[in-house]
Amino acid sequence: MILAETIQLTLPMLSFNELLSDCRSSCPSAVFCLEENGSVTYGEFVDRVERVATAYAAAGIVRGDRVALMLDHHLDHVAAFFALRWIGAGLVPTSIHLKTAGLALQMQDASPHWAIAES
Repeated sequence: MILAETIQLTLPMLSFNELLSDCRSSCPSAVFCLEENGSVTYGEFVDRVERVATAYAAAGIVRGDRVALMLDHHLDHVAAFFALRWIGAGLVPTSIHLKTAGLALQMQDASPHWAIAES
């Protein structure tokens, strides 16, 4: 009895940047996600990611920097994540629910160069 067939696919290895750029060029008006005020297309989202990445780079974040990201769950968090990957920074995901001791331990352990958080 054969339970499942094995299918071998050859997929191109794409970076986050290449994948997002390909989505923007091949389907810019396709919906990337829905948010409270409506939908966001791939074109709009990649433009947002590039703007955020440019702002981070202007602030001094460079490839290889570790960046603690402590944001609530919303589209700006997703854009920040992709923007950091866009410039080659390492992401230190940090829960908004961490309290003083837990946050201090994570920051000490990860030693991020930067921290991005909501106030």
